[in-house]
Amino acid sequence: MNSKPTRSTQEQVPDSGEVAGQAPVFNNLTSKSLSKKNKTLAVGVAVACLIGILAYLVYDSLKEQAEERRIFVSGRIETPETYIAAATATRVQSVAVNEGDRVAKGQLLLILDDQALQSKLVASGSAIAVAQNGQKIARAQVAAAQQRIATARAKGKGFFAKMFTGKKKKAEIAQALRKDMIEAQFMLQQAQAGLARAQAYKAEATSKISYFNIKSPIDGIVSMRSVQPGELVAAGQVLLTLSDSKSIFMKGYIPEGKISRIKIGQKATVSLDSAAVKLPAHIVAIDPTPSFTPENIYFKDDRVRQVFGLKLAIDTINTDSRAKAGMAAEAEVLPSAKEDGPK
Repeated sequence: MNSKPTRSTQEQVPDSGEVAGQAPVFNNLTSKSLSKKNKTLAVGVAVACLIGILAYLVYDSLKEQAEERRIFVSGRIETPETYIAAATATRVQSVAVNEGDRVAKGQLLLILDDQALQSKLVASGSAIAVAQNGQKIARAQVAAAQQRIATARAKGKGFFAKMFTGKKKKAEIAQALRKDMIEAQFMLQQAQAGLARAQAYKAEATSKISYFNIKSPIDGIVSMRSVQPGELVAAGQVLLTLSDSKSIFMKGYIPEGKISRIKIGQKATVSLDSAAVKLPAHIVAIDPTPSFTPENIYFKDDRVRQVFGLKLAIDTINTDSRAKAGMAAEAEVLPSAKEDGPK
């Protein structure tokens, strides 16, 4: 029996893709399209990341440059100090102030024992009285001598004097009168000199009254009291230390490599470690020569660097007394117009 050739099972059973018509071609196109989109997205993400990295690097570089331009100075708050010392050896009679007290210019601070000075004043007064009396007597003697000379001259012109007084006698009389006048004038000069010395002695003693009633030469704060009533003090011994609260400044140090960027008058801001406050300031002094880092730095490696000392004046009077002598502080020196300008 003639039979028709049969297809294999694979040929007879249509592929699932063939059943769906053109489905295999569509799936292939869709896969290619998604792959292209993924590649585009990946490239976009890579470009965005690259731009982000570049932006960060530029920002970091600019930030680093800005940080390099900033100059920081560490130091301490200081105030000018006035030392009140004894002008002569004496005893403290009373002290009118304590440490921390505010004082005004001209305010009484201490009273020292002036008994020796008062004795000098009494003695000088007595010496003046004696000298004045001696001057009065000397003037009277000069006047008397002048009167004797005038009388002798009048007598010498008379008839009897001319007839009976010889030349020798007249010469002796004239010589005696001149001698009396010279002695009287010398006594007057001595009396006048004695009076001048006594008056100068009294003036000197009077001028020293301020040595014993000591008043404040400034408006300030008593930062140290070194004596108590009744103590014996020597000439030149410091009794009180006053701080000028109106002239606050910061003393700091800057590395040698940055000194070329600092100049007198440059603006700065001072920050206090003990208070969240920034005070405007400006540079008023720069050490002419470098020195090694101050010895109060703890680490030896930090002490061997050469630095320049700076003095920054605080521009505002801190009426609330937040800035006090001895406080730790940090200043940021603001860039000059030349540094801030276009590069």
